[in-house]
Amino acid sequence: MPTSYQSEIKGDYLYVIAKGSVDSLDEMLAHIRNVHAKLAQSGLLKLLVNDTQCHMHLNIDGIATVIKEAYEQEWLVKQARVAAVSSPINFPILQHTFKSTEEVMIFTDEKDAEVWLASK
Repeated sequence: MPTSYQSEIKGDYLYVIAKGSVDSLDEMLAHIRNVHAKLAQSGLLKLLVNDTQCHMHLNIDGIATVIKEAYEQEWLVKQARVAAVSSPINFPILQHTFKSTEEVMIFTDEKDAEVWLASK
């Protein structure tokens, strides 16, 4: 099932809901590009992405490779702060992948993500 996106501006951040599944590294790269393109179009530097309905069928090495490539290709919005709300099943993998970055935090609760984003 292809991934679909809905977005809206909420105060000083862009809120994006992603639905569907990510089954390959190319789909993961497309997911990152799509979400960050929406952020760039908004002109904002804060993003709350709700991925609880977007299931990722990749291993941790694959996700880490995709994130590294996204940074190297500069697909990510510079100086952006990203709060991502993950499904419980994807949470450990995503939390491990982003543990060394200060600009991205992974959550399972949207309220916690909003509080963190408001503090940035």
